[in-house]
Amino acid sequence: MGSYVLADGPYRHHIELFVEFKVARGYKNRDALMRTCQKASVALAGESDESGFGEAPLRPLLDRNGEESDSTRAQRVSIVRQLCAFLAAFGIPCWQVPTRYLPKPIRNFNPYILSDADIAAVLAAADGLPTMERHRASGYERVYPVLVRLLLSSGLRLGEALALEMGDLSADASVLRVRKSKNGVSRFVPLGDAMASRIGSYAAGLGRESGLLFMSPYTGRSYTQPGIRHMVGKIYDEAGVRTPAGTRPRVHDMRHTFCTRSLDKMLASGMSVYEAVPVLAAYVGHVNYVDTEKYIHLTRASHDAFVTAESALGAIVPRVVT
Repeated sequence: MGSYVLADGPYRHHIELFVEFKVARGYKNRDALMRTCQKASVALAGESDESGFGEAPLRPLLDRNGEESDSTRAQRVSIVRQLCAFLAAFGIPCWQVPTRYLPKPIRNFNPYILSDADIAAVLAAADGLPTMERHRASGYERVYPVLVRLLLSSGLRLGEALALEMGDLSADASVLRVRKSKNGVSRFVPLGDAMASRIGSYAAGLGRESGLLFMSPYTGRSYTQPGIRHMVGKIYDEAGVRTPAGTRPRVHDMRHTFCTRSLDKMLASGMSVYEAVPVLAAYVGHVNYVDTEKYIHLTRASHDAFVTAESALGAIVPRVVT
């Protein structure tokens, strides 16, 4: 379970089983899962036996912590509710968290689509990372130029990229096999020539044939998602890339950027949207087209094309008679 250690107590074994169950079903945010389960194990460690418990031990886990976001709290509350339901399935009488404790976060953010200039600046910043010898971050200057390019050129989810193993790369590095994907959907991801050459050289330079593709030399395990987000944030800072609100883009905005720009290219090549969306959905690992639609945004180029096309309707659409 990595750096998260569950507290000893009558429910530790059941919590371990719950974690295994969630991971086996493809739960991707393991940090949130383990962090919450660790807190739950501490809260339940004082129980005398497995005869059940009431609201008191877990109630503090449902409150907001400091200035955390609604979505962070909602995820923690959801995990606690699922843990209680899991324990109940084993016949343990325990408090079932009412739905009223589950906050409903308002998702009104607009993903930031990186421009050509943004991408060039981000890649230059990643390529310019200083070397840190004899430091826990040693070797990171070889990882990030490849990882950032991979996220931008393939649309992989960050968790998918970090789960890649050496054996998931084809012999000529032109195809990736994504096995540990959201919803348990595996797929093959073809790479462009430039990306294949870059990641092939990177893999060859690792000097090994097995293990994770992006393995931290400090821990011998995968880089963590929070660590990657922190470092990519510093790359955005160095590149001077900011959203219209003045904030850093998110790592996940690279996936939004890939989907939007890929659709633009497919439509420009003559494909209809009915042909392009299914192809894009299969490539990025969506189980339905509704998921893909969430990643399609109106770019500046698309907006200009829309305005041009819309202006031609002036002679066709009748004016409102007043």
